Amino acid sequence: MQPVCIDIGGCGNHHMDRDEVCDDGNILDGDGCSFDCMSDESCGNNQIDDKAKVPEQCDDGKARNGTPNDNCGSDCQFKSKVCGNKMVEKDIGEECDPGPEDSADCNSDMASRMFPDLHLGCRAPKCGDGYTNTAAGEDCDDGMVPSATCNSPRSCKTSICGDRIQNPTAGEDCDNGSADTRGCNGNKGVDNPKNCKFPTCGDGYENLAAGEACDTAEGIDSPICNGKDAGLASCQHPTCGDGHVNTSFTPPEATLPEQCDTGGTDTQGCNGRNSGKGSCRPPSCGDGYTNTAFTPTGATLPEECDTAGVDTQGCNGRSNRAASCRKPTCGDGYLNPNFTPDNSTVPEECDNGNNNNNSTPDACRTSCRKAFCGDGVTDTIVTQDHPKEECDNGMDNSNTRPNACRDNCLNPHCGDGVIDSSKSEVCDKGDPDNSIPDVGCLSTQHCSNNCRACDNN
Repeated sequence: MQPVCIDIGGCGNHHMDRDEVCDDGNILDGDGCSFDCMSDESCGNNQIDDKAKVPEQCDDGKARNGTPNDNCGSDCQFKSKVCGNKMVEKDIGEECDPGPEDSADCNSDMASRMFPDLHLGCRAPKCGDGYTNTAAGEDCDDGMVPSATCNSPRSCKTSICGDRIQNPTAGEDCDNGSADTRGCNGNKGVDNPKNCKFPTCGDGYENLAAGEACDTAEGIDSPICNGKDAGLASCQHPTCGDGHVNTSFTPPEATLPEQCDTGGTDTQGCNGRNSGKGSCRPPSCGDGYTNTAFTPTGATLPEECDTAGVDTQGCNGRSNRAASCRKPTCGDGYLNPNFTPDNSTVPEECDNGNNNNNSTPDACRTSCRKAFCGDGVTDTIVTQDHPKEECDNGMDNSNTRPNACRDNCLNPHCGDGVIDSSKSEVCDKGDPDNSIPDVGCLSTQHCSNNCRACDNN
C-alpha cells in the first residue's frame, strides 16, 4: 500500500488524465504502470523500465528490438556479442562497451550504426575518427581534415576565432587567441569578417596591438580617423601636424576642415599645428594665427602677430597694407585706431607712413594725429570739429597773453578779453554777452566797439 495521498487530477488517482500513459491508482513501479504514469512498463515502448516486474536492460522500440543490427533483444535484454550490451567482448574486437549511450571513454554502438564500415563502436573515442562523442567533450569530428566549422583532428571543437587553432578552411589567416596581437586580429564579434586575419590598415578592424588607433572600412579618411594612404599617420586619429591632409577632419578650435598639413611646420602656404581657427589652412592675415613664415598679400614682412582681424594696441588687424599683422608703429602706414603711440596721448587718427610730418599744413602729424589747433602749424582744412585756423604757435598759443595766437587758433581781436597792443587796443570789451567783463576801463566806463577808447556811461 502506498503511504501517500493522491491529489485530484494527479498520477495515481485511477483516472487517465491528460498526458498520462496509464494510471493504476498508485504511484508504485513494477505493477504495469510506472510511478509517474508515463510508462506501461511493456517491452517495446521505447522506454527502459529498469524497475518493471522483469527489469529491462534496453528498449529500442518494437520495430528495432531483436533485429540483427540492434543490440537489444525482443525481450528488452541486451544481446551478447554485440556492441552496446555493456559487456566488453574483446573476442569481437571491443575495447569498451558503454551500452546504448556514449561515455567519456567509449563510443557507443551509435558510432557503428552511423559509420558501419569504420568499426568505431565500442572503441575509445579519438579526435579525428569521424564520430562526434559529446560525452568525451567533442563538439564535432569531421575526421582527419578540418572543416569550416570544426577543428578536427586537432581538438574536435567548433572552430571559433580566438581558440588559438588556425583553421584555414574556416578562413583564418592566423589565430593568436581572442585578444588582438601585433600580427593577428583577435575576435570582435561573431559577425566580424576580419576576425583572425592579418591586420592591415583599411580592413575596418581596429587593432591597437598592431599600432592602429582606429580603422575605417575601405581605408578612407573620416573626421576621426586617417585612412590607409596617410603614411605614418595611417589608421591614427587625425591631428593638424601629422603630415596628412584629411579633408574630413576639422582640427580642435578650427571652424573649417584641413586644406594642408606640413607636419606641424609653418610655411608661406600652410599654418602648422595648434593654429586655432587657422589650423592646417592656407594662412591669411586675420585668421587668428601668427605664422611667422607667411607674408600677407600687400605686406613686405612676415606676420608678427594676428588678432583675427581686430586692431589692438599690440597688433595691426587684417588689411592689404604693408603693415598687415605687424606690431603697430606710428609711421607704418596703417591706421590702427586702437593703438596709442608712445609720443601721443590719444589713439591713431591717421597714418600716412613716411608722409607724416609736423611742418606741412593739414598733414598727418608724426604722433599719428590729424592736424589740430595747437600743433604749431596753421592748417587750412575746415571741418565741423576743426574750424579754419588763422594762426597756430603750438605751446605758445594763449588766451591770456597779449598779442598771442589764441587757444582756438584765431588771431588776437577786439572782444577776446585781452588788451592787444598789436591791434592798437587800449581796452577790450570782452564777450558780447558780458561773460568776460570789459578790461582797461573804469567801472563807470565801457570799452568802445573798436577797443580803442573808454566811454563814459
